[in-house]
Amino acid sequence: MLAAAVLLAGAPVVAGRELRGHDLVAYLVYAQQTAANLRAGLVLPAWAGDLNGGFGGPGLLFYPPLVNTVHALLPLAGLPLGTGLGWLALGAMLLSGLALRGWLVAAGFGSGALWAAVFYAVGPYRLVDLYERGALAEQWAFVFPPLLLWIGAEKRLSPRRRVALGALAVAALALTNLPLAVLFGLFLGPVFLVLPSTRRAVLPLLLAAPLGLSLAAFSLGPQALASRWLRVELWFGDTATNAYRASTNTLFNPAAMDAGFNSRVSTALLATVLVGLAAAALMSGERRRSAETRVWLCVLAAGLVVTLGPFGPVWDAAPVLSKLQFPWRVAAPITLAAAALVALLPPGRAASVAFLGAALAVPFAGTGTAPAPSRARAEAPAGPSFPDAHAVRESAGDEGTWVQRGMWDYWYVPRTAPTAFFVEMTGNRSPLLDPIRSRAALLSTAPATSVEVVRWDRLDKEVSLAAPKAGALLWHVLAFPGMSVAVDGRPAPLLLDRSTGLVAVNVPAGPHRATWRWRPFAPMGPFRWLSGLTLLAVLLLLGLPGATPRVQSRPGRAGDPRTAETTGPPEDRHSSS
Repeated sequence: MLAAAVLLAGAPVVAGRELRGHDLVAYLVYAQQTAANLRAGLVLPAWAGDLNGGFGGPGLLFYPPLVNTVHALLPLAGLPLGTGLGWLALGAMLLSGLALRGWLVAAGFGSGALWAAVFYAVGPYRLVDLYERGALAEQWAFVFPPLLLWIGAEKRLSPRRRVALGALAVAALALTNLPLAVLFGLFLGPVFLVLPSTRRAVLPLLLAAPLGLSLAAFSLGPQALASRWLRVELWFGDTATNAYRASTNTLFNPAAMDAGFNSRVSTALLATVLVGLAAAALMSGERRRSAETRVWLCVLAAGLVVTLGPFGPVWDAAPVLSKLQFPWRVAAPITLAAAALVALLPPGRAASVAFLGAALAVPFAGTGTAPAPSRARAEAPAGPSFPDAHAVRESAGDEGTWVQRGMWDYWYVPRTAPTAFFVEMTGNRSPLLDPIRSRAALLSTAPATSVEVVRWDRLDKEVSLAAPKAGALLWHVLAFPGMSVAVDGRPAPLLLDRSTGLVAVNVPAGPHRATWRWRPFAPMGPFRWLSGLTLLAVLLLLGLPGATPRVQSRPGRAGDPRTAETTGPPEDRHSSS
């Protein structure tokens, strides 16, 4: 049933159409660049050499890497990214539903758990997120909150393994989508203290949270310090451009950059709240007064209230919330709360409310898709080449119809980027970049000098030239921390060409070989060591023998009347439609 619901909601993807939502370009580009780095043996985030017109960019260092790594498996397997990303998103929706059902069954719910999982996987906000926003990382982020609840509710886990698995789930959420990690954390933290199924696991989960964040430190550390190296104020926080300020994106705000989309995503949020309220209305008085119902109704109400216009200045003023850009992202924990309320109903009523949720989601299905264009596949030439033939073919296709030409990365702009970079980023051409646009390197004092590519790898590049006179050799590389240059094997001072933002190095007259390299820079090393040591600790916790709680066997299946009589919620003891 759950798989059928996901396939039905994903019918355009199943039919071979490509997602074309707002954020798809970034996912296509980052997936290709992650795949290129993985081919070179770079498992951890590194410099992405083909971003920004081949001048490179730091985006992979600062964007949560888990979803990009999953997406990168497509080009590594020779599968097309255009249609493959849609199928992976459907897989994330299915996994999120399975995780929710796993939690509900572990917590003692009956057949209503299945219908709650269906709603959680294909509710209105999920479809807006998939089709119009193209926010694929959020689809994956929905997997981990119910997984954490499942870890807390599962009676068969020893405390050590509960801590270890909880840490892995926290880390996975933080490495997938940081805004939803923050929002789920704020809304679910109090829930763990109240739910009967998780109260006994509060201490292990409290230990798991910092352990999970330490596990994700290799990504969270650079993100926390990003303002040192990037112009984050353009898009995040109280200094962001008006379109990306949180107060501009409250519910039904006509000042939003895309007022039409704001209206639709606001409608999806309200539809989700309606489903939760409908579930509460169909409960018996006893169930409606239960602690579980009250806590999920509080999440529902609080989530709705904080997205309203009067709370916009609060979002702008709060140090962390101001960087989340869109208050309507609270629809994510609201979706979880509504699904939990559906699960508290008897199966018949749960099915009715789930069908209501599906009906409310129908208007959002299929928008933002397009037929997949035919693309010829060509083999990449052997040997060093500029530009990277793999990147050209995989990121833009032979005809370049499915992603922006040049792979410009708007979100992670280096502080050293000059006006010329912004001219190119907005789709125009800067005459300052014309001389080096199609060349690996350029000798400033003799631009006609031939420069031969000897090596053009992901993090190491080498060129040779015979310089008729001394001058600055301008590299086709955007300057950023972690870079170094050498001439004839001897380290040389790295120069910044301020008019273009590119790396340069002085070379004397005569034949020379110049090299460029990028390596992780301080403080990335300590953060990576912290993650590595934490991973070792988590693996030790998983491997160490520990007392496993004894669980009394229960007859029947989840949802069986005999099981519900002793372990299920009060509502599950009666059949009702």
